[in-house]
Amino acid sequence: FDEPTPDWRGHETWCIDLVNPGDQPLRVTLRAEDVAAPQESERFSADVTLAPRTRERVRLPLRELHPPAPGRALDRATIRRAFVFHWGSAPGQRLYVGKTWLE
Repeated sequence: FDEPTPDWRGHETWCIDLVNPGDQPLRVTLRAEDVAAPQESERFSADVTLAPRTRERVRLPLRELHPPAPGRALDRATIRRAFVFHWGSAPGQRLYVGKTWLE
């Protein structure tokens, strides 16, 4: 999501509806970048494994986005991008992304 709502202050949870229609579990990563994250090593991520043939409403507490380095905190006032993706090869596997919102 390019240019999401940039100010995540006042919110504690990132919610997103995800569907794994396949026959295998699918590990996906949720990532948020603030404007101070020019390199991959400075981005905040969390992994979620979706069971086969399921629709899941993932509710990720923002405090669980793993900081890339000790002492580095996600600047919730300057979010510039949010991602949902999976690493590696997953031939034939699909991922459907539904609604996403902050609580």
